[in-house]
Amino acid sequence: ISKNLNFKKGQAYALIETGDILIDKDEPGKAQATAEAVGKLGAQLKDSVITAVSRMQMAQVKMYSNKFDDAIPLFEESLKYFPVNKPVKYQALAYNDLGYTWGRKGEFNKQAENLIRSVSIYEDYFPDNAGELGIALSNLSTLYYSLNQKDKAISYAKRSLVYREKVGDKEKLSLGNCNLCQYYIGTDNTEAEKYLKLCIKYAQECNKEPRIIHSYVTAAYLYNTAKRPAEAFDYETKAIALLEKRKGDSAMLARRYMSAGTICRELKKDTALTGAYYSKALNILTSTNDKLSLRDLYVNMANYFSETGNYPAALASYK
Repeated sequence: ISKNLNFKKGQAYALIETGDILIDKDEPGKAQATAEAVGKLGAQLKDSVITAVSRMQMAQVKMYSNKFDDAIPLFEESLKYFPVNKPVKYQALAYNDLGYTWGRKGEFNKQAENLIRSVSIYEDYFPDNAGELGIALSNLSTLYYSLNQKDKAISYAKRSLVYREKVGDKEKLSLGNCNLCQYYIGTDNTEAEKYLKLCIKYAQECNKEPRIIHSYVTAAYLYNTAKRPAEAFDYETKAIALLEKRKGDSAMLARRYMSAGTICRELKKDTALTGAYYSKALNILTSTNDKLSLRDLYVNMANYFSETGNYPAALASYK
């Protein structure tokens, strides 16, 4: 309709919505082309918000492809175009995603700074935007969990669930309950089990494979911490099978290989199987810039090599 009316602003926002759907469907090539088309319309109209959103979507394509160094300058360029005195909802989303990206690079101060800006915009200007506010609060909870501040992590996660229950999105509810399960693990396993059941329930109801994988991973973590390694290994292998089939999240697959290798050590399985899991993880992570995962993998490999008497390899991994 916008094309027929030669209404370029309408075309731009229709393309923005299309871009969001393509990103959600994990079609980066089409999403990139759509974002570029939005950018051209923004330049023609001299509309800074449309231009900003185009850069933000280009950044999101890079972010979801784990190309964090490429995503950051695009997010920062996007934020320069947004209005200062009268924020728009896309601005809050850009701050949220930039915060998430810094977090994946291990830059926690920059992550916190951007996430807090995002939450502030949502709460001050768009308090009814429950879905986005729930995501921003969830990301803040994840940050505090990474910093080992579990009380803050739980508080923000529960605030996030309130907004997600308002929306009724079972996929996001599964995610939120899985996170809360993880935060309680090791301190209150009864609460952890309660949230795990809700996580699995919502994952099955929404029937989304990523959420089912996440529920398996969370279950593996809970059972491993609760000293039930056989059950933990069962869930890890289920998650790995789905991830290998999907071929869409190499970072997650690498961490599952790492975890499976560590559980193999606990179960006293064949050392060749343990080594194979660690090797698969290393092959993936050396081609990325995921410093946190590489750090964890090298610690686990150092322990593994030490246990098997390969001290030179243990020292090299520790360094």
